[in-house]
Amino acid sequence: MDPDKKAWDLKELVRDSEMRVRAQYEGEDVRRAVVHTREDLVQVVSYLSSIGRLLGSIKALLVIIAFAAVVSAVALVWPLLGY
Repeated sequence: MDPDKKAWDLKELVRDSEMRVRAQYEGEDVRRAVVHTREDLVQVVSYLSSIGRLLGSIKALLVIIAFAAVVSAVALVWPLLGY
């Protein structure tokens, strides 16, 4: 399934479930919910930043491994070519 479609479906599911329940919230409850939501969002962004850095490191290691594999392959094939 397309990740964007999945995210959209999840958002719609949450929206529909919230619209079915018509609860009245106190001002303090709303403020606390907004604070918790902001904290959660900051945590998600922090996780995504860490994942981005890790993926960058993995990419660099894969480039080094690929280069080493090419050099090894050339070193093994070169004598067979008779040069």
